Amino acid sequence: MSNNFKFNLEMATQNDDQFLKSIIKNNYMESDITVSFQREPSYFESITVEGYEHFTIKADVVSDNKKECVGMGSVSYKKLFVNGEITNIGYLSGLRLNKEWRGSSLVARGYKMFKNIHEKEKKVKIYLTTIIEKNYIALKNLTGGKAGLPKYNDYGLYTTYAVNLFKKKKQKSIDIKIYRANINDIDEIVDCLNRNGRKKQFFPYYSKNDIINNTQLLKGLKLNDIYVAKKDDKIIGVCAKWDQSAFKQNIIINYKGVMKFIKPFYNFFAKINKFSPLPNPCESLNSFFIGLIAIDNDDIDVFRSLLTEIYNNEIKNDYNYFLVGLHERDILNRALKSFFSIKYKSRIFIVTYEDGVEYFNTLDDRIPYIELGSI
Repeated sequence: MSNNFKFNLEMATQNDDQFLKSIIKNNYMESDITVSFQREPSYFESITVEGYEHFTIKADVVSDNKKECVGMGSVSYKKLFVNGEITNIGYLSGLRLNKEWRGSSLVARGYKMFKNIHEKEKKVKIYLTTIIEKNYIALKNLTGGKAGLPKYNDYGLYTTYAVNLFKKKKQKSIDIKIYRANINDIDEIVDCLNRNGRKKQFFPYYSKNDIINNTQLLKGLKLNDIYVAKKDDKIIGVCAKWDQSAFKQNIIINYKGVMKFIKPFYNFFAKINKFSPLPNPCESLNSFFIGLIAIDNDDIDVFRSLLTEIYNNEIKNDYNYFLVGLHERDILNRALKSFFSIKYKSRIFIVTYEDGVEYFNTLDDRIPYIELGSI
């Protein structure tokens, strides 16, 4: 490219959809398992699950009368429980920049534009984001305290379990009834979600309209894919099978480090035991999310039973994995010990500008919950 160029940052529109999809597709999340998070058929359709309002910035490089889209980033607003109260929180996502421009001033310029949005909208005090633990470049560039960037406050490790679906599991005998939800359960489901959500930090606030998909916050989630656990005629636990493959796809690009060494042995073991191998490069993970995790008293047996019911029901379908995400301090991690899984680790960050520092310092010690299907 010519040295005679200039940068142009502006709000993206529907007309930029193809460019944004290309940027996301071709800028991989580097880790031991490198993944391309693709958004077909439309970026703007996929982002509805991240919040109720969205601002996406695109970065163009203009040179020799040609314009090329080279980067993007998005902020969404969502209602979450913070310290037990329903609060507007921002979520930073889709931060992508073509490799040849990562040493340029585009990152700083992009964050300056985010700050302008922050100051103009005045809707939130803090922002959530996640960074893959072994994405060292992003961790260094975004959390290193560079001038002009907001402060990234580390809020702990977040583990995504890719649970292999291969053989029916025996359901542990406990005194509860588990079944797929129906229209008569909606009010009680919402109550279960929100009473448990108040006990977690950053659990999404869900309304009846969200559950019946009037808001698109739970786009693709069907009512009968919500599983409930009932005891003494009361719903005491909820989990959902959330298939987003119609608008979001996870494509494996390659394996590095320890996973490159492990993959042949893992797949050999998989063949012998008749379970799903690790996908080859350019193949989809072929999975669904576990969402809406709300369990009274964080009862591990109830959570395990809900997961087992979903697991056993989906073996007959074409999925290879389901994905569950939990913070490192969440006791519900223990339920995953009885499932064969691959772990994918990220770090949660609370991002603050100057006017959010005091609010950040008020956060209590409730265990964080991040809705995996919404990031």
